[in-house]
Amino acid sequence: VTFDGSSDQIVDATGNFQNVVINKFGGTMYFGTDLNVAGDLTHTAGDAYLTGVTLNIIGTGAQAIDASGLAFDDVTFDSTGTVTIVGSLDVNGGLVIDNAGSIDGGNLKVAKDVTINDTNWTGTSTIVLDGTGFQDVTGVSDFTVSNLNINKTNGVAYLYGDMNLQGNLTYTAGAVDTGGLNLTIGGTSDGTVDASIGQLDSLTINNSGTRAFTGTLEVL
Repeated sequence: VTFDGSSDQIVDATGNFQNVVINKFGGTMYFGTDLNVAGDLTHTAGDAYLTGVTLNIIGTGAQAIDASGLAFDDVTFDSTGTVTIVGSLDVNGGLVIDNAGSIDGGNLKVAKDVTINDTNWTGTSTIVLDGTGFQDVTGVSDFTVSNLNINKTNGVAYLYGDMNLQGNLTYTAGAVDTGGLNLTIGGTSDGTVDASIGQLDSLTINNSGTRAFTGTLEVL
């Protein structure tokens, strides 16, 4: 479905969309319910009011999410195919990964908590913690993280639980608490771990790629 009206448009749908295109040259797009997308999401032009709206990515095949210029309250992945992020995906609320085959492409910029309930997903995208308040990163036992970057101007990022890191764990700015983090470095990819994240509860290395540690990583 393509939304291309020149005045305000309101969508109040409880079902799923296959492909969604927002290409408006006037007015504002209003979503009265969460947006469930099983195919591609493309934002070409126009304003969209997304306060209180969760983007649910629910496809079983390849999907492209091109939402540059939009900011969703929350985003949930419950997909089994490859999802490609075009540009970046801005999440003003929380990110939940229940199921994901692969998440590739641009960054997922998250302002609140990250909850991961999948232990076997891959991808090249980086989850960037950029919120100004407290943020938790946790999930089920042995939850998978492909790439994670901490880039906060205020607040504290709390990383805890049993994390299986497949790619990079990097630090740009902000306070981090990793006192409750049991980190396993797994997979076959090369990657970097920045010791600026702080002291770990435990560290297990089970990786066949090359791992670079920046600084001295402390483990209790």
